[in-house]
Amino acid sequence: MSKNRNKKKNSNSNIKLSTKRQIEVDLTLKSLIGKTFKIIKSTMQNQIGIVGELVHETANFFVLSQNGSTIRILKRNVTIELEYKGQALYMDGRFLYSTLTQRIKKFK
Repeated sequence: MSKNRNKKKNSNSNIKLSTKRQIEVDLTLKSLIGKTFKIIKSTMQNQIGIVGELVHETANFFVLSQNGSTIRILKRNVTIELEYKGQALYMDGRFLYSTLTQRIKKFK
């Protein structure tokens, strides 16, 4: 009888997430440093179209490197485009409005 219980537990631990949910988990729980971001929408018009590599992330800001200079972008003001497994993804910065460690704690 205990063997059947163990089989049920093992089968439940192998639940597959939907593709959309898996992408959310991957982007939320993994570091985005080194990824190239493009600002698609922003409340500040001068930030639209900025492309740069993410070099640092705080709870409130993305720090992008562009042509040797760094630019601080407020997360809650922007929608970003980034490449994920060969596809362009668009994310509201508010979705990432915390540090990586805080996002991991919230998820668990």
